Amino acid sequence: MKMVPIGYRVVIKIGKTNIEKASEKGVIYIPEDVKDKERSVQQEAVIMEIGPTAFKGSDFEGSDIKVGDRVLVTRYSGESREEDGSYRVINDEDVLCKLIED
Repeated sequence: MKMVPIGYRVVIKIGKTNIEKASEKGVIYIPEDVKDKERSVQQEAVIMEIGPTAFKGSDFEGSDIKVGDRVLVTRYSGESREEDGSYRVINDEDVLCKLIED
C-alpha cells in the first residue's frame, strides 16, 4: 500500500537510533540516563513522499527537499504507521534540516 500525503504533509521513514544500532551488534549495558538523552534528540529519516503544497509556504520557499533526501525531524511529530516499517506522516515544518555528506 502506498501512502500519498495530502497538502503540506510529508511521509518519512525513520532511521534507527544509535542505541538501536549498537544493540543489534551484541548485548550491551546502556545506563538509563543515556537512553533518556537518546530519546530526547531528533531523529534521522528519509523523505519517502511529499505532499503537493509541502515546502511551498513563505517559510520554506526555495527549499530543495526531495524524495530520497536524508533529514532530521522532531522526535514525536506526526502519526506513525508501524506495519510497513517505521513510516510516519508529518507536517513539513517538522523537518528540521537536510543532511548532506561532506
